Amino acid sequence: MPSALSLLNPRPTLEQLECSPSRRDGISSDLEEDMRGIGCRLIQDAGILCKIPQATIATAQVLFQRFFYVASLRRFAVLDMASASLFLAAKLGECATRISSLTLAFDHVAKRLRGQPTDVFEAFSQEAYDYKTKLIVGEMQLLKRLGFHTTVQLPYGLMINYLRILGLEEREDVANKCWALLNDGLATPIYILFTPQALACAAIDLSCRLFAIRLPDSPPESAWYELFDTNREEMDIIIGWFARLYLRRGNIALGDLVARPENFAQENGDSVASNTLLGTPSTHWANIPIRLEELEALFKRQ
Repeated sequence: MPSALSLLNPRPTLEQLECSPSRRDGISSDLEEDMRGIGCRLIQDAGILCKIPQATIATAQVLFQRFFYVASLRRFAVLDMASASLFLAAKLGECATRISSLTLAFDHVAKRLRGQPTDVFEAFSQEAYDYKTKLIVGEMQLLKRLGFHTTVQLPYGLMINYLRILGLEEREDVANKCWALLNDGLATPIYILFTPQALACAAIDLSCRLFAIRLPDSPPESAWYELFDTNREEMDIIIGWFARLYLRRGNIALGDLVARPENFAQENGDSVASNTLLGTPSTHWANIPIRLEELEALFKRQ
C-alpha cells in the first residue's frame, strides 16, 4: 500500500496480490476468498441491524478488504476485524455506534449464519467483555497496519451522475440493478483494484446489457465510458469478478452473465428486474471459519 496520504483509494502491490500474507501462512486462495466474503457479509448484515447508512457499511467492507492485504487471516479473526472495521467506519462516517450494539449485532449475525440459537449474552458477562476488547484491539490494528490511511472513495454517486448523463435517470430498474451490483461487489477485491469510475461504468454496462438497453453508439476511439476515464478492459475484468462471485454463490451460470447477457435478459424476462439474479449466499457460509480457533481446527482436519 502507498505510504503517502492522498485522496485516492490505495491499491495493493503486485506482490500483495500474487501472494497475500494469508497465502504465505498456508491459506489457499479459495479459502481466503471465502473468508473475505463472509467477513463482508457479517459487516453488511450487522450494519443493517444497527441501522447504519449503506455508504458507511460499504466503507467498512473496503477497509476490511484492505486490511487483509497487509495482514494474515491466520493472525486476525474474521469476526474481530469485521466488527472493528464497521466500528471505525461508523466513526469516519460521523454515525458512531455504541460498542455494545455492534457486539450484539455481530454475535447475532454470526450465530444466524452458523444456524445456531441466537441467544443474547448478558451485557456484563465475560463474553461481552471479550467481544468489546477484541473490537477495540482490532480497530487499533486496522489503523496501525493501514497507516491511518482510511480514505475510501465509493462509486455510488458517480453511478447516479453517469446514468443522468446517459439519459437513464428515469430508469429506476437500471439504477437499482447498478446499486445491487455495486453492493455485491464489495465482497470481491474490485474496490481495492479499480477506480470508482471504472466500478460505476462496469455496473452500468452490465445492467444495461441485462435489460437489453443500447448505450450511445460511438467509435471505439471515443466510446461512452472513456468520457468517464475508464477503458473496456477494466470493465470486462470487473464484470468477470461479478460473474465469479455469483458462480461461487451458485446463483447463475457464468456464461449467462458474461457471454450472453442480452439473451439472458430476453429469456428470463421479469426476473432480471428483481433481485433473484443476485440471490443470497449458499449454506456453505456455515463452514467458513470466522474465529482463529475454527481456522486452526480446519488446518488440523486437513
